[in-house]
Amino acid sequence: MLDHVAAHQKEWDACERSKLNDVQANQVRIGSELSDILAKLSSSGNWPESKSNVLNIPPNFEKIDSKYYYIEKSTRQNWYGASNFCRQMGAHLASIQNSREQSKIEEHLADREVYWLDTTDLATEGEFVHSSSGKKAGFLNWGYGEPDNHQNMQHCIFLYNGYYYDSHCNTKSLFICQAGLEK
Repeated sequence: MLDHVAAHQKEWDACERSKLNDVQANQVRIGSELSDILAKLSSSGNWPESKSNVLNIPPNFEKIDSKYYYIEKSTRQNWYGASNFCRQMGAHLASIQNSREQSKIEEHLADREVYWLDTTDLATEGEFVHSSSGKKAGFLNWGYGEPDNHQNMQHCIFLYNGYYYDSHCNTKSLFICQAGLEK
């Protein structure tokens, strides 16, 4: 029976990786299309240059340092649900770039709570990227012994008490959304 369950779990994990690869490919395609549209608008003169750098901030986001974040304080989602929630608000899971940014965000987080971030190695084991941009994560503040990819099933990253941990993507936890894309 356990072998049967394990076999199905492997199928589910493969399906999750496939879905993420599709989502990341679509994000890259959409980003490219958006860049083309922005270039056409800027060159045609139909879009004033002064407005091209304006960031539309979704409601309920707060400015923390120089960026805008939404910190979910009650509803727990798996990584996919949290990512989808952020996208529906016109944002993405937070892509923390350095220790200063992390420190500023942590001032707004509850103690001993877990928060999903944008970072994952679903596409390639051990290669942690920001799912919103597809770029390699340059800042990873791992907890002791992390990442450990326990049972080859931990591919999504959460922030807990100042450190990053890899976890099964179906684990439910709080999350942090970020408005705007990383450059």
